[in-house]
Order: sequence, then structure tokens, then C-alpha cells
Amino acid sequence: MSDFWIRKSKRREIIMTKPELTKALEMAKNIDVGNGSISMFDGFNLPHFPKTCVSLQNLAALIRCQCRNLDNSINENNLNEIWQARKKIIVV
Repeated sequence: MSDFWIRKSKRREIIMTKPELTKALEMAKNIDVGNGSISMFDGFNLPHFPKTCVSLQNLAALIRCQCRNLDNSINENNLNEIWQARKKIIVV
């Protein structure tokens, strides 16, 4: 591996993007939250939570569980918590 690649990869931080969050928000309307599909997010807002690679489906399931109110609206505060943790969630 070249020094250029190492220097470049250290500067570039892989984080969840706004388009990925928007797409997952749309998917959350119709996704089935199965058993264990969001267990990888346990404690995602804690300071020592490791970076985690997830699919858009996993992220949509998290949004469905964390942010959907009983009247099917979105809880903006909970969605903001997910957005604030974007440096720890890597969508692949």
C-alpha cells in the first residue's frame, strides 16, 4: 500500500450521508422490523460505541423502531439522535 493511499485514507472519514438517511427514512415506511435486525445498534449513542457497517435496510429498521410515533409521524428528536451518530454508522 502506498504512502499516498495511507495519507489520503486518514483524511477521508467515511460517515453516513444525508441522501442515505433520506433513502432509509423512505424505506422505513414499509419495512418489516424482524427479530434482531437492529440489535447491532444497541448503545449507538454512547461515546465508546464502535463504528458499525450496516445496510440501508438495517438503518431503515432503526429509524422505524426509534423514530415512528403511534400516529405514524416521525419524532424529529430521535431522528436527530441518529443523524448525530452518523460518524459511527457506515452504510454499505
